[in-house]
This record gives sequence, structure tokens and C-alpha cells, in this order.
Amino acid sequence: MTDNCCKCITDKCHNNPVNENVNKVPMTICKAVSLCVRELLNKYQWSQYRLEQQSGVSHSEMDFIMKNTYKTVNFKIVMQIAKGFEMTLLDFLNSSYFAYDNIDLE
Repeated sequence: MTDNCCKCITDKCHNNPVNENVNKVPMTICKAVSLCVRELLNKYQWSQYRLEQQSGVSHSEMDFIMKNTYKTVNFKIVMQIAKGFEMTLLDFLNSSYFAYDNIDLE
């Protein structure tokens, strides 16, 4: 599974309904991670449980991310998620969700 991350959510594909709010209102980093993870789960037809098993991220931590409970997410967790999807960190972060204009850094 070495496909580039979030190909369907980059600026090459704006017809995806999950991608409607990108480039409109800055979001938290956690929200960006959550949206990218959801996109990849749908793309690979994985359950959240499978990603948790593949990545080593605990169920509670993944739930906090997916429910956008936090404003930020630990970098180690992002690395584990990328590894769980069998992609590089750069591939995971290669998404319009992570563009500076889309992230609220305050």
C-alpha cells in the first residue's frame, strides 16, 4: 500500500464531498489529521480498528483524533498513523488539508 496519501483530497480533486471545507476556514491540526485519516480509511476500505492495529495507536487516542477532541496531535502519533497506512510521513502530509492557509496555528 505505497500509494501516495490523500491523492483524492489534493487540489486535483475537489469533487469529493469530504473535501468541501478545505480552503475555506482554517482548521486545527487535529481536524486536518482526522479528515486525512477518514479519507484514507475510505480509500482503503479499512476500519478504524484495523488502522489502530496496524499503527499501534491506542483506541482511545484514535477516538480523540477522529472526534477532533484536541486542537493538536502528537507528532509521534501522526508518524504511527502514516506507518500504519504503509506510507511515508511525507506522503501522508502531502494533502491540501495540511496547507498553511488551511491550518489555524494559534
